Amino acid sequence: MKKILLLLALLVGGAVVVRRLLPADVGERLSGLRERMMAQ
Repeated sequence: MKKILLLLALLVGGAVVVRRLLPADVGERLSGLRERMMAQ
C-alpha cells in the first residue's frame, strides 16, 4: 500500500514540476494522458 501511495505522490509532484517547466499546452496534454491512465 505504501508503495502505491509513494508512486502517486511522485506522479503528482512530477506533474506539477513538468507543468511549471513546460508550455501550458504541453502540460494540458500530459494531464489529459494521466487522467486517462487513472480512469483505466
